[in-house]
Amino acid sequence: MFAVDKNGQVLAAKKMQGVTVLAKFKDTPAYLTIHLGGELRNSRAKQKAQNVVIVSDDGIGIKKLLLKQCQRYLSNCQIEAVFTPEQFQSVRDLMSIDMVISTMDTLDSPFPQIVIHSILSDEDIIRLIRFSKQGRLSETSNLSRELDKAIAQFVKEDSERNALKNKIKKIIR
Repeated sequence: MFAVDKNGQVLAAKKMQGVTVLAKFKDTPAYLTIHLGGELRNSRAKQKAQNVVIVSDDGIGIKKLLLKQCQRYLSNCQIEAVFTPEQFQSVRDLMSIDMVISTMDTLDSPFPQIVIHSILSDEDIIRLIRFSKQGRLSETSNLSRELDKAIAQFVKEDSERNALKNKIKKIIR
């Protein structure tokens, strides 16, 4: 850091991030903004990349599209592979991953799982970005999935089920 007198003269300089401040800065907010921005960039770089696999039973074209979409929205994740459900079941014991992204809610997985549509909806995109930034599943994602499973037994129509699910979420929050 540095000390500045009322005329903008640098009184003392200290080594910061490997660079010694020698110049005179009259615009201290700009100086602080530059260094705070640099620290934010460095803090993102320090975050460990999450290892993810995609499991989909769709065709090769849809899988490639889903892979490209996931690569776009999961900027802090390393997508290890795209599997069919059968391939995933055969290798799941050998894998060390942080998350499974699946297009099927019936997939039996020992790993945390995000269930998405084959072609991403807005809600899917939000959940993927939230996972990418937080590095973990949020509780609202699990709540939404569990509510959907519980309500599906009693309410068959999608629009009514979503309305009821949203009302329950609102009450809980």
